Parts: sequence; C-alpha cells; structure tokens
Amino acid sequence: MLLIQVKKIAIFEITGKELYLYGKSYGRGGAVLYDELGLHAPAKVEKAAFEQGWASISMEALPEMLGDADYLMLGIRGDGVDQGKDIESKSVWKNLPSVKAGKIYQYSIDDFYFQDPIALNYQLELISDFLISKK
Repeated sequence: MLLIQVKKIAIFEITGKELYLYGKSYGRGGAVLYDELGLHAPAKVEKAAFEQGWASISMEALPEMLGDADYLMLGIRGDGVDQGKDIESKSVWKNLPSVKAGKIYQYSIDDFYFQDPIALNYQLELISDFLISKK
C-alpha cells in the first residue's frame, strides 16, 4: 500500500505538434495509477480523457486541464522533444502547481506504452518510487 496521499495526478504526453491527456485504459501508467493504486486525475482530465482513453488538448488548455494536478506524469515522444523544450520554457507550463512543486515524472514511452503484466509491474515500481520520493 502506498503510504502517501496523492490528491490528483494526470498523464500528459507531448508528441510532434500534439498534446495528449491519458486516462486509465490507454497505457502510459494509467492502469497502475487509477486502477491499482486508486488515484484520481483532475475532474476535467477524467471528463476529457477517461471514456475514450485519451484526449488531444491545446497548449492554452494546460492551466485548465492540469492546474488541479498535484503530480504530473510527462511523456515526450522522440518527435516531440523540441516542442517539449518550447512548452517547458513558457509561463503557462512553469505556473502549473505540479511544475512549481517539482512533482513531475518524465516517463519513457517505451516503458509506459504497454499494459501486459510485466510492463504493469515495472510501471508500478517506477511510479511508486517517484511518488514516495516526492511526498
């Protein structure tokens, strides 16, 4: 059992020119976070991404969608590296509470893409270590 209180955690991914939110059914650690650990995303993220498993958002929507997240899981695909650097340099990103608090876990797409038992176990270890280190 995870012995820290995580209020809200969101999964956010940058790929090329697109920005995505992920729910619990589309990989990226969602099954571990929301099903196994019983954590919750901000209400707006749940509404936007949980039914379909993902949602595309704009940079302008970051404060609205991620502003209530205490922690962020951040994935950057190879073709999103430049956009990721650009986003991370902007005040819209820097002013997110989770960013200000340093509660960001940048995950490897390769490690968090799948949901087979071996991948989920590995994701659980990585996520637990992150959350415990940032409590």
